[in-house]
Amino acid sequence: MTRPGVVRCVVGGSLVALVLAMALLAPVVAPSAPEVQDLLGRLRPPAWIEGGNAANLLGTDHLGRDILSRVLYGARISVLVGLVSVLISGAIGVALGLVAGYYGA
Repeated sequence: MTRPGVVRCVVGGSLVALVLAMALLAPVVAPSAPEVQDLLGRLRPPAWIEGGNAANLLGTDHLGRDILSRVLYGARISVLVGLVSVLISGAIGVALGLVAGYYGA
């Protein structure tokens, strides 16, 4: 019998690993470059809505750029910002912990 906390950790860790993998593999997985414009194909709906197509699974924006490609490449920046903020806060926390431990606070 599994505990609910363990299941939540496994599911959460799997989602984080999936986002990290998709962000790292964005150049391979993305259907097109995020900055390529196609003004004739602008404002296409997602593939599951009438008028959408499989070439643009999440549709296109007002300049005809593929939204899925932009999300995948944007995830790279989000992961980097999250990682840097955790490293900075961890370094500050370790420094404060060392000072507090040394002075006995």
